[in-house]
Amino acid sequence: MIARRPAWLETVRASLGTRPRRELAGSPALIRAAVLMPLLLAEDGVRVLLTRRTETVGTHKGQISFPGGKTDPGDHTSLHTALREADEELGIRSEDVDVLGWLDDSITITDFLVTPIVGTLPHPYPYRPHAGEIAEVLEVPIERFLDGSIHRVEERGLRFGQPHLVHFYDLDGTIVWGATARFIHHFLELAFPGGAR
Repeated sequence: MIARRPAWLETVRASLGTRPRRELAGSPALIRAAVLMPLLLAEDGVRVLLTRRTETVGTHKGQISFPGGKTDPGDHTSLHTALREADEELGIRSEDVDVLGWLDDSITITDFLVTPIVGTLPHPYPYRPHAGEIAEVLEVPIERFLDGSIHRVEERGLRFGQPHLVHFYDLDGTIVWGATARFIHHFLELAFPGGAR
């Protein structure tokens, strides 16, 4: 059975399509990248798809992340990068992704300039995790991220002359932090105005 798409997702699509988005030009010192924030349309509601990276990948070992990675020379757009990486890491076919829109570009502490793209997927989905890159696939109900008790923000010095704020979500001991947590928080602010914590 195909789950019905919640009406708020169409509101999010409209918001992502009309709001001014922060696009960063970057510099030769920054590594261009893109990630896909997949939202699973399950019968019991929307779930956020996350992965735990293996300890053998080149960067961000063992961290919770969205599928994505560095832009290849053949990638014509950030969307191409995100969809190609999602396919390589999890076997997600681009034709199965309904793209809702783009979040703001962000620069990570590891000097990646990341473009996050939000899209929906049917659930259940037949993942094919790449054994060398993906240690675990997580499906987290989006309501979990709206629980203020699992979210915290820490100030970690200055970055580009501004306070560097790091978001954390504690999912029963599984910590989502850094750029991934920032993307989730930004999405929740757009999807649930006044409700994101």
